[in-house]
Amino acid sequence: MPDQDEKPTALVVDDDPDFRSVVATILTSIGFKVVGETSDGNEALTIYAQNKPSITFLDIHMPDGMDGVDVLRSIMADDANAIVVMLTGVKNMYVYDDCVNFGAKGFVDKGKEAEALQHDIHALTYKLLSA
Repeated sequence: MPDQDEKPTALVVDDDPDFRSVVATILTSIGFKVVGETSDGNEALTIYAQNKPSITFLDIHMPDGMDGVDVLRSIMADDANAIVVMLTGVKNMYVYDDCVNFGAKGFVDKGKEAEALQHDIHALTYKLLSA
């Protein structure tokens, strides 16, 4: 966790600009500095490398280029201590297992209402960054 005076940082990667904005707004409201938002896997890797965010929220399924599992695998290969939380609206245990095996620290269900989504993100960030 960053110093007391320094805000924790976050990267948000999702192909839905509205959902990406909601997640970024939630993170800002709970004290994070959002260092990047993107829908592109390659851009996500660049932003990650430049900023090394405290936590990354990453959509599993992105239609163009790299999907979230590929991005996760690349981030974890470069930074085994990265904290990556997967965003998904799909219930597929095989994909979940792959994400866990590649180092994902948690999952957020994109299908939840805004209040429940905020609760989940807040609880996960607290748990993962306080450990």
